[in-house]
Amino acid sequence: MTDHFEDRARRAEDARRRVTHASADEALAAGARTVVDVRDPAEYDADHLDGAVNLPVDEIEARAAELLPDRDAPVVTYCNGGGRGSLGADTLTRLGYTDVVNLDGGLRGVRGQDG
Repeated sequence: MTDHFEDRARRAEDARRRVTHASADEALAAGARTVVDVRDPAEYDADHLDGAVNLPVDEIEARAAELLPDRDAPVVTYCNGGGRGSLGADTLTRLGYTDVVNLDGGLRGVRGQDG
């Protein structure tokens, strides 16, 4: 199981270099983007940004077209701190979505928490 988390961490670090990041003010301005919470359903149920849809990072490839049919519509991804959000943004970009950003600092950043 540790290998899975180490692999995900490595992939997230690679993804962070490839995707566009935006501050909460930029990414969430006036609801201009579809907000995608890429965390697990239990994490989403515990706390999420208003209006966010839950699309766990491990389900993006299978379900993106269902929840995000317009590949040119603006999308912002987020998780707790940025790793999974970067993976989500990277995956959506690879799937042909053209306007995707990852929320800097994730949910913790928005909530003003460290780390």
